[in-house]
Amino acid sequence: MAGSESPEVLGKEQIITALSALKHFPEREVFSLLSHHFYSADEDVSIAAIRAAAWAQNLDAIPHFFQLIERAKSPVRVEAIRALAQIRDPLSVEKLLKYFPLYHELEVKAGILSAVNSIIPSHGSVAEFNRSILIDREQDDVLKEIAVRGLTQTGDFATLSYYIPHAKDAIRREAFSQILKKESGSASDFLWRMEEHAHTFTGDTLGIYLCAYLLKCANPKNNLILTLLQQADAANWHAFLKGILEHLSQIPSVKRVFRVMLLIPYLDEEVEKLTDRVLKEVMQLTRRRFPRAVNELISLTVVHLDALFKKVSKNYLSLKGVTGKESLLGVLLARLIERTVPQALVQEVQQHFKDDATDDALPLIEKIRKALEQKPEEEKRRFEACMPLFMEAERIRRLNTYTIVKNMNPENPMLLRRLTRVIRAIGWLGVKQAVKKIWEIHTYSRSEKVLDLEATCVITLCELYAKNIVPEFHQFFTHSTSQMPQSREIQKAYIYGARFLPPMEVADTLLMLLLRTDVEGGLKLRILDTLRMMDLKGLDRVSQALVRVFDTACEPGVLEMAAEVISRSCDATIFHTLLDLTRKQDPGVRIQGVRIVKALAKRDTRVPMEVLTNRLYQLLEDSDRDVRIESLYTLLDLGDDYASKILRDWLDSDDEAVIPPLLFRVKNLISTEELPHILRCIESPHKSVQDRLRELLPGLANGQYSLEVKRLLLQKFGEAPDEIQRDLRVREPAVFSEKESLISHAKAEFRFKREHSQVLTVFFIDIAGYTDRSIRVDMSSLMSLVKTFEEIVVPCVEGYNGNIVKKMGDGILAIFRQPINAVLSSLEIQDEVRSHNRFTVDEERFFVRIGLHTGPVIRKEGDIYGDVVNIASRMESAANPGEIMITGAVYNEVKDYVMCREIGGITVKGVKEPISAYIPEKVLEETVDVLSSQKDSYGAYVNEGVDSVFEKLKESLFSPRFQLPAGLDQSNGMYPLLQELFEEMVSAVDEISHDYHEEYAFKRYLQEKWNEIMQKLSGKGR
Repeated sequence: MAGSESPEVLGKEQIITALSALKHFPEREVFSLLSHHFYSADEDVSIAAIRAAAWAQNLDAIPHFFQLIERAKSPVRVEAIRALAQIRDPLSVEKLLKYFPLYHELEVKAGILSAVNSIIPSHGSVAEFNRSILIDREQDDVLKEIAVRGLTQTGDFATLSYYIPHAKDAIRREAFSQILKKESGSASDFLWRMEEHAHTFTGDTLGIYLCAYLLKCANPKNNLILTLLQQADAANWHAFLKGILEHLSQIPSVKRVFRVMLLIPYLDEEVEKLTDRVLKEVMQLTRRRFPRAVNELISLTVVHLDALFKKVSKNYLSLKGVTGKESLLGVLLARLIERTVPQALVQEVQQHFKDDATDDALPLIEKIRKALEQKPEEEKRRFEACMPLFMEAERIRRLNTYTIVKNMNPENPMLLRRLTRVIRAIGWLGVKQAVKKIWEIHTYSRSEKVLDLEATCVITLCELYAKNIVPEFHQFFTHSTSQMPQSREIQKAYIYGARFLPPMEVADTLLMLLLRTDVEGGLKLRILDTLRMMDLKGLDRVSQALVRVFDTACEPGVLEMAAEVISRSCDATIFHTLLDLTRKQDPGVRIQGVRIVKALAKRDTRVPMEVLTNRLYQLLEDSDRDVRIESLYTLLDLGDDYASKILRDWLDSDDEAVIPPLLFRVKNLISTEELPHILRCIESPHKSVQDRLRELLPGLANGQYSLEVKRLLLQKFGEAPDEIQRDLRVREPAVFSEKESLISHAKAEFRFKREHSQVLTVFFIDIAGYTDRSIRVDMSSLMSLVKTFEEIVVPCVEGYNGNIVKKMGDGILAIFRQPINAVLSSLEIQDEVRSHNRFTVDEERFFVRIGLHTGPVIRKEGDIYGDVVNIASRMESAANPGEIMITGAVYNEVKDYVMCREIGGITVKGVKEPISAYIPEKVLEETVDVLSSQKDSYGAYVNEGVDSVFEKLKESLFSPRFQLPAGLDQSNGMYPLLQELFEEMVSAVDEISHDYHEEYAFKRYLQEKWNEIMQKLSGKGR
């Protein structure tokens, strides 16, 4: 509440969020606040405070952390130890080591050992302690890993050389990992000595060792690396290659690493992708740091290309001279088996065709099928096509197949895969002189139907922009329709390679393929990815064609990438076509449409900004949350003068569905106006909001708004000086121009609603049959009737905090902030009318009809407008004399307090769907009890812990009350002055809270302050 004397109490999650942000302000003022939370009863809060205070040389925190090490529970104790490691005070080392034998928890011991090695591993006591951990067999392996880490950091390889050969693999792994992280090459001798033990390394330790051996040794042996890798499993390959990628900056010789990457054998697709990454990174590093060495890499690659192609063309099972179906199947089977199944199974296949047809082939077939389980479906189909060979019983034909399969050699596919790797490297290096050789290999692969090799050649020829590659591209797509299933790999290669060709020459073909209905989503993504990589400026037809993608059923990924391509290539000539995307039924398409027009508007000054802004303001009321958020951020990004006020409103809404995505994208659009509203989100009870804030606040705390962030955070904790405390909650109403242009209608309407609308319950009442009665009776009788009607209705409305909007002769229009007030007032009115009729003659009796509806209402110049008003009027017209008719919106708010009878849907003019209607009949007993207690209470407001349902009821009925405390002389002349002052204050609060739905907070605040003043006057206050 604005102006309160103490800060709002924050819950656990809110405190943790604030503490995590305060971590970025290493100042004494902040530390004094953090230290209060070190000793919190909640461990999570304590840990958050410790982490926030763990900055380098925060010496004030050290006594607190040692106290926590002695007294706190284990999780807090461990966090305090970690904090000491971050403070890095050398004087803490000896004291920490003394705590080591006092605790038995492994996590605490590990924390202490890690801390001292982090602070100063070269300290004599620390180094000696590490050695003692290693030789003590009773110590846990986790502690030994930490000790090895410390000894490696200090370069104590004499100790490690003795210990590592006999250590467990996890400890060895730690030593080699730390060596990789060291900048110096002092570990070379140690790694050389480990060569003889390398064959004993298990897990991924061998891969990490080989990586350290390659990068840290002066003259590593390539043969050793290749031999050990050939014997290793995939985990070691991954560790080896990822280690190189992580420590590229330490490569002593790019040529050495590059040669090893060309030489290592093929293992599987995943490892090959990693190998390609290493090759690319080494090439880029060479161009940046060693440009003269690029020619050496080129020469090395060309030599490997020639040598590998000679071996492949000599040893690979060829289709040349093969005639007859059985011979063709035999070659296809042999190629399939040698590249997909283990060596033992290769030998079984060879033996099967060598032997007589006495054994059952089914067990062998099942073994092969099992080996092919993880292979592509195309490989499985090829094997099934070769099935007749296994069923052949004739001896001569089986021996013919044997003459083919006996030449199977698993080395052949490995050579082929290495050749494709070298060809890819030729393309990345841009070796133009190799084009002729690549064409030769391309011809060979096509004639031998080696699709992988042909596809690689196609991509490389495109990269090198080889002569005749563009005609080949068009010829392939012109004639590939009937071959598409057989040539899918080649098709993908041409699509990928097209990104290296002139867009003017290939874009139309790609677009034609993209818009075909028989092309699956994965291929469309490849096409769009290629278009995304092209410079499409000047090719207007591309954007126009891509818009048609949104008219077809596509995966979200296809639409997102299509939108990205359009955003880069479109211009203002198709603006209205693009804007139409924001009107599509699919919310995903609408979002992409917004993104496209935003990119266009930022790039092309010809975009009609008034039209775009108008549409974006319409989308702010879209049914889809993500569309609304995207539209708001587009307005902010385009510098709309009103969007920031809407953003502040949404941030203040405490809507769990809206605020997290808002915070996710708000980082680059923050100004000093939005900052308090973002920081106010700390008060949100929603975990998802707190999680987003914890991601956002570190960036804000370290940016240009750091001082303001600190001030606001301290204010949340109540630590800011009084002179800078200020109310950030009251929003100044923006000025609305009556002369807005028609093109800005949507913005004007949204702005008007924001500043003049409230969710209210509209109350309509009239006298049933008034028109007929006015014909039968004289004017004085009618005036008397209206006077009686108003004497009953007005007090009942005002008694339940309602406001009379206007009187209309036989009817009254009123509003209530809470639906329950409106219903209770209506029931009381009907009771009063029945009581009046019971004691009057027929001529003076009358009945009333009441209609209620809840929703957003426009309030301006003392009147109300909107659909809610019209629906309330229709409900009143539909009610029978003596009835109250309410809509479903009202019923949902009052069903816990009042018994209602459902009467079904009512058709209302101007509303498409029938409106559910209910008739309130009776106030529930629990509600009656609350109403009675509320009438008996004096100046009482709702306390914490009250049932939330009836808490809301009490709040809705609360009104400030004037009464002097007992003992104060009411005959004193001060009494009427105080009463007048109180009434003026009540009027002022009513005026202030007029535009706020939750008026209770204002009225309660007034009552609290008045009661304090009265207590002081009576001498009972402080």
